[in-house]
Amino acid sequence: MISKLSIVAEEADETLYWMELLGDSRMVRAEHTEKVRIEATQILAMTIASLTLKRIKTLNQPPESKSKI
Repeated sequence: MISKLSIVAEEADETLYWMELLGDSRMVRAEHTEKVRIEATQILAMTIASLTLKRIKTLNQPPESKSKI
């Protein structure tokens, strides 16, 4: 689950990067990329929050007991 969420975070971050490049190059007007940038930012924030929560839960789990058999 964490690996898939990490991929989502990477892709959202890369989308933001490309939207910024398009805006800076003036190939596309900023208002045309604004919706995508807002959505990618929201997806990135939700994904990072989920990853953080998942990692905190994993750290707080007691270690598995080892069998003495």
